[in-house]
Amino acid sequence: MIMKHKNKKQKRKWLRLIIILIIIFYFLTGYAKGINLMYDIQRQEVPVIDLEAMSVPELIDYIAPQYGADPELVKKIAFCEASYRTDNVIHDGGRGKGTTGILLSTFNYWKIKLDLPELRYESNYDQLVMMSKAFATGEEYRWAWTSYRAYKNGGTYTFYSSYEHRWITVYCK
Repeated sequence: MIMKHKNKKQKRKWLRLIIILIIIFYFLTGYAKGINLMYDIQRQEVPVIDLEAMSVPELIDYIAPQYGADPELVKKIAFCEASYRTDNVIHDGGRGKGTTGILLSTFNYWKIKLDLPELRYESNYDQLVMMSKAFATGEEYRWAWTSYRAYKNGGTYTFYSSYEHRWITVYCK
């Protein structure tokens, strides 16, 4: 009987050792997986986006969702404003320019009001950021674009320009 008792003790000892080794192995492999995952994340290359090579519609598809704006609506109004041109497009008798047609005074005022102080008026990219943020903020901002008014009015909007001293009709379908 003494032999049986010693064998049982020895078996329990070995069983405990095996269980401890299994637990250690489990934690070590789990830890190793976590370490490998961490290094894999660090090794992943972040894709470089070449903003200079993007067309205006591609830029809008990239920018508008970041600010909660509808890319299709922003594209429609940007097209009506400047046909997606990025050269020095002049609007409203020289008071506005760029791909969005936003006036300099409006741009500067909205930079403060919409908390976008880093934006530059001369940058078409920054103008598209401003337009996207404004469109996402609400209807009162969208109405600043006469092409948006024309679009909402079924395709035309006529108003008297006190700056140009004449009636102007804007088209945007």
